[in-house]
Amino acid sequence: MKKSKKIALLIILGIAIYYVLSFLVIPYVKKTVSRDADFYFDRGLAYSHKGECNRAIRNYNKAIELDPGNALAYNNRGVAYENKGEYDRAMQNYNKAIELDPGDALAYNNRGDAYNDKGEYDRAIQDCNKAIKLDSTLAVAYNNRGLAYSNKGEHDRAIQDYNKAIDLDPNLVKAYSNRGVTYNDKWEYDRAIQDFNKAIELDPGDALAYNNRGLPYYYKGEYDRAIQDYDKAVELDPKLALAYYNRSLTHSNKGEYDRAIQDCDKAIKLDPKSALAYYNRGLAYHYKKKYARAIQDYDKTIELDPKYTPAYNNRGLTYSNKREYDRAIQDYGKAIELDSTSALAYNNRGLIYYYKEEYDRAIQECNKAIELNPNFTEAYNNRGLAYNNKGEYNQAIQDFNKAIELKPRLDKAYSNRGLAYYYKEEYDRAIPDYNKAIKLDPEFALAYNNRGLAYNDKGDYDRAIQDFNKAIELNPKDAKAYNNRGIAYKNKEEYDQAIQDFNKAIELNPKDAKAYNNRGIAYKNKEEYDQAIQDYDKAIELDPENAEIYMKNRKIAEELQ
Repeated sequence: MKKSKKIALLIILGIAIYYVLSFLVIPYVKKTVSRDADFYFDRGLAYSHKGECNRAIRNYNKAIELDPGNALAYNNRGVAYENKGEYDRAMQNYNKAIELDPGDALAYNNRGDAYNDKGEYDRAIQDCNKAIKLDSTLAVAYNNRGLAYSNKGEHDRAIQDYNKAIDLDPNLVKAYSNRGVTYNDKWEYDRAIQDFNKAIELDPGDALAYNNRGLPYYYKGEYDRAIQDYDKAVELDPKLALAYYNRSLTHSNKGEYDRAIQDCDKAIKLDPKSALAYYNRGLAYHYKKKYARAIQDYDKTIELDPKYTPAYNNRGLTYSNKREYDRAIQDYGKAIELDSTSALAYNNRGLIYYYKEEYDRAIQECNKAIELNPNFTEAYNNRGLAYNNKGEYNQAIQDFNKAIELKPRLDKAYSNRGLAYYYKEEYDRAIPDYNKAIKLDPEFALAYNNRGLAYNDKGDYDRAIQDFNKAIELNPKDAKAYNNRGIAYKNKEEYDQAIQDFNKAIELNPKDAKAYNNRGIAYKNKEEYDQAIQDYDKAIELDPENAEIYMKNRKIAEELQ
């Protein structure tokens, strides 16, 4: 009899935490040409401070027309274009400002910002280096160089730059925020929170700082505190889309999927091109088992961002839950094509091969996942499952041992190791593993079911029935648990009770040949041979591969008639 196993599928979460750039609008100009040029420059500056970029640009245009040598007007017009997301036009203006005034540290700093926005981090670092060389006290240049290092994954170098920026300007809010983001990336959540606290202290109206502080609280599992911060971010800036989809993810982790979907709806309304908002809504629909809706959202995510690997991975998970295994494999293949170092995608593709009963391919995929991440607990657990089904129980036990070593509270690894010992008929070693799994998760229905099997095979039918009772209490739709309890009653020669359980198993799963066979045995033992023969015939129809076993039972019933 094939036993149930607890499978490990992994979902990648979509969150957004933001670094803050430091570009400078210069509030003065050399008054050398005309008062008209000064007037347009000053008015452009006023519009810049109000965030009215288009009006600012029109005034800087006029100032430059009247004074073509005004480097500061080019710099400020570049900032306005950068605020509009027009990074190439911003770059053109910074280039002109530098051409007109090669000693202007701020223009190099601002061009470094634009390179950061464009994802050209090495060029951003070069510009920040130049700005610092020209003005070693320019705190914002250290902040921006730190941002480039952060984006390159060089977190320690980034923190050094943020530290220097803060030394030079202890009130530079952006440097605290960015250092907090970097500590968050390093999984140093308490230090991240301290920095966000300081940023909020310096600027209580900084919605982004509240959003960012929500992230380390989220990672610490302090979901209510995370939600409080997202609530505050939204209160301060009702149009901050990322705060809505971060809050949605937190609601999902609390099991509040409808609230998560509402937040994603709001984020999408604010920013219809937000791939992450569609992605997070897809997660919520996935958790609600509304797989068609989840797939629609993952499709939209991929349309908006064709290189977003997690969307392919999670769409693969959804196809897996729909048992569309070939489509799942295609998605995992795409995730691996985009990121050949994705241990997660190899692990999940291995699970699909496991479901398809291609155990050797499943093992190959898990091997690759472990090669990429030697501490990948789930991959060891899943490879153990494949070895179990190949009958290589000692190899399976080694993998479950490793999973437990890496994560001593991984309940499913104990349950799965117990299953391997069960297959080896080492029931006294299986039962303690099930005990441990149940201690870690008292609502682990599968562990109760499997412990019941071990007690049943030891001949301890009453304890087996107790475990099957608990498994059914926790999961009333588990046909296998009814079938297994029926076997225990049959072994106790309580055939009417057994037949009731087999009836329920068949009601829940009408294609379960084993339940028909078992009910046939119970009817045969009650000397109700016609009923027994009918059940054996049904078992043969449903499971022709094992027809020989059922035919033997049918022949016995016929001989006893």
